[in-house]
Amino acid sequence: MEKKAGGRRVLKLLTTAAGLAALLWALRDRLISIPAEREETPPSFRATNGQRPDPPSS
Repeated sequence: MEKKAGGRRVLKLLTTAAGLAALLWALRDRLISIPAEREETPPSFRATNGQRPDPPSS
């Protein structure tokens, strides 16, 4: 009878480990977050580059 009790203990341990592994696999994206490189926002261009524009020539 001791072999059955030992087998049940091993089976319970394996199912618990499998359950934890499944839980970690399901939550892997939330637990392990690798920061993705973001594209830099393009600079806002100004036609005058902050200076006053030249008056139109006549």
